[in-house]
Amino acid sequence: MSDTIKKKRPLTIREKEVLICIADGLRNSEIATKLGIKCRTVEKFREHIEGKLDISGAAQLTRYAVLHGMVQLPPPINLIISRPRKLSSETRKKTRVVCV
Repeated sequence: MSDTIKKKRPLTIREKEVLICIADGLRNSEIATKLGIKCRTVEKFREHIEGKLDISGAAQLTRYAVLHGMVQLPPPINLIISRPRKLSSETRKKTRVVCV
């Protein structure tokens, strides 16, 4: 086996917990509070995770977590956007604007 080929090490349970928190959009300080550890420890876990997975940044970490079933995306929101229609002069006369 060549020295250039790295054997992937699996993430520890704690690293998975940190990764899930990152994927949920939490900041390092929020993760630290949630897991009862120091912020610097979260930073170290994040470095280890990025090193093991050979990826960096919250977006890529989130993508990894989603693709590996660690977190689920919320269902998409269907937005229906319609253009306001012009009111006829008759309708405008009948319409009353009330401000509350």
